[in-house]
Amino acid sequence: MKMRELEQRTGVGRETIRYYLKEGLLPEPERPKPNVAHYSDAHVRAIVAIKKLQADRFLPLAAIKRALNGDISGLPPETIAYPHFTDLLASRLGAGAGDEGLQKLSEILERHPAVAADIETLTRAGVIQPRGTGEDAMVTRLDAQILGLWADMRAAGFSRELGFEGDVFAEDIKRAQDVAKQDVRNFLSRVQGRLNEVNAAALAQRGMELSHALRGLYYVKAILAELRRRFQRDGANGTARD
Repeated sequence: MKMRELEQRTGVGRETIRYYLKEGLLPEPERPKPNVAHYSDAHVRAIVAIKKLQADRFLPLAAIKRALNGDISGLPPETIAYPHFTDLLASRLGAGAGDEGLQKLSEILERHPAVAADIETLTRAGVIQPRGTGEDAMVTRLDAQILGLWADMRAAGFSRELGFEGDVFAEDIKRAQDVAKQDVRNFLSRVQGRLNEVNAAALAQRGMELSHALRGLYYVKAILAELRRRFQRDGANGTARD
């Protein structure tokens, strides 16, 4: 939907909506062209949630923003009574319910034509899960981000000629699923009975962001160490072998 429809559905003016976007209270809209923005039902839910949290619970925007970033100290202890906070958190994570937040696969491929030949392999490997077929195919916001990053890898030189097919990360997907299950079990075993639903959601979001950054750095360190080990073993001649 365009900005005008978003204003009509939420009762909030565009300047306020733009301020919410600037402050990171709303997910970024889809931008197929410069100066063109498409908004979704996730934006409607998030804006309504902000209005409710301000009007019904008298929460200032600063407290809402801090809570979304993991600092729940500014929230009153009865935050479990804030059903709209969960909607706002979900919109920040791009996790809209049902079919909300889906994007056309054809539009993504127009922006990233280099990955068009990889769609079938990526789907078969479970890296992405398109909904529908042909011109009606849609993908989630997260899958759209994955395709964008995959296009960046192609542009960086990870070509099919070098053996980098779309299923190269299939094992990573399985490992990520296994790690996610274990992380959720560990997280819930620690917070159940100690934090209410909203506080736990805020902590989970911040923890996810930080742990993702930490794991990325751990991975970089491990890759660099392994490359050094192999090149040193092979006489630093650039021919790393198993």
